[in-house]
Amino acid sequence: TDYLQEKIFTSLGVNITMGDIVCMFKSDGTTPRNILAFFPVFPGTHKYSVEVVRRTIDQFPGVFVPFLNPPGECKQDDMENCSQTVDAPTLDEMLSIQPGLFRGYGEIGLYGHADGPRPLAPNSPRLQAIYPVLRKHGIKKVFFHLGEGQKSAFDEVLKANRDITFIFHGDQLVPKNDDGSQDLSQIDELLQNNPNAYYGVDEYWMDTFLLHENGSKEQVLDHLSDYGPLLEYDLANWKPFIERHPDQVLWDTDRGTYLWATDIEVGRALVKYARRFISELDSAVQEKYAYKNAERILGN
Repeated sequence: TDYLQEKIFTSLGVNITMGDIVCMFKSDGTTPRNILAFFPVFPGTHKYSVEVVRRTIDQFPGVFVPFLNPPGECKQDDMENCSQTVDAPTLDEMLSIQPGLFRGYGEIGLYGHADGPRPLAPNSPRLQAIYPVLRKHGIKKVFFHLGEGQKSAFDEVLKANRDITFIFHGDQLVPKNDDGSQDLSQIDELLQNNPNAYYGVDEYWMDTFLLHENGSKEQVLDHLSDYGPLLEYDLANWKPFIERHPDQVLWDTDRGTYLWATDIEVGRALVKYARRFISELDSAVQEKYAYKNAERILGN
């Protein structure tokens, strides 16, 4: 297909392998252990997709914590019924293929697309039917990328499902203040009121979105060439927030699916900056934010 020929996206077995991904983390200086990984499982070919996950876990034991990421089917002539994720019966079928293989469900992007699915609220009928299916299969971890205006709906779901751990990220609930700073009040309130909510911070680098389809290795390296202004902005916005919620905030890499974003130099640059940022946090919070919260949440 065109997108593979253009070498924009990664495609497992075509232009990247699981071994390449493990090597990428090693080259970043990150210990390849307990990496939260979103494995896509597609309707119609889900038996093959699940088999890929099983083989990955067998080949690289202890490296990945597999989350099931099942995109919904979107047909150009039926966009009204297009959704970000499969329905509950299809999910139940997917999880029944290899019982106990998956540790979580997600990442599910709940924001909408102009030429795709509309926003899906966390308390929508589709997702309300999915939470019991997850319980049936012993899955108590969910990862969402919320959409704009979904704070109240998410708060409702968090309170109604205290036995499920919800991890979320994304800037849809982080608007800009008049002075250019980031308004964290919505996610602040969600964490304060819900002990089963956790936030992954990936809005680094002065809130500049670098890992996108039209980005490049050169743009990332150039943007990270001077830490001074980046650290000043990021620490002012995120340090107080992280230290207010030392047990509920995670370092989130969110490397994405763009082929250039798996470049070794890009990975080293991103991790080096993140470690510099972490070194400025309170010493009692650093290890929690860097990896201990994630290990505790995922049960490792």
